[in-house]
Amino acid sequence: MQLFALAPASLHALRSAVLECSGADGISRLQEAGFATGEAMFDALAEELASDGAPPPDQLPPDAFKLRVGAFLQAHGWGPVTLEPDDQDSDARAIIVTVEEGPEALAAGSADDGCPLTTGVLSGLLSRVVDAPVAVMAVEAGVPEAPLRCRFLAASPATVQLAWQAMSQGRAWREAVRG
Repeated sequence: MQLFALAPASLHALRSAVLECSGADGISRLQEAGFATGEAMFDALAEELASDGAPPPDQLPPDAFKLRVGAFLQAHGWGPVTLEPDDQDSDARAIIVTVEEGPEALAAGSADDGCPLTTGVLSGLLSRVVDAPVAVMAVEAGVPEAPLRCRFLAASPATVQLAWQAMSQGRAWREAVRG
């Protein structure tokens, strides 16, 4: 699977146009485009792993998976990416993905809009890994000490919905996820 690069300035122009022309639907459009990109990135990652003699992404041990995916995304311009379980016991129902200086945050000047294209990319990629729907939501975006960092919750759609409801009510999303 061939991937191509898109400069942050081009992404900024595209994001702005989509959000301006599509209004509230722009976020969904960016997520849909990101999902398609994530599926393509899964295929490219699988090809890369196969050429290295490694198993496909969905068959990698968890530690190898998070290292290979993080390195793959960074090599393709997504900035430093880490994937970690959302608990201390590694018995997570959720994964936290942190993207530092990702292309979407660079394009927007910060990650304070939740990076909808990136949420789609992560959802498409991770859904292919587990062969089931994985919802992704920004849970921390563009904090003052790191305006280009975005942290995402990746989990089942039901779990992400609970987290979203908690956040919309002013509660911590972890309360709902772990509750």
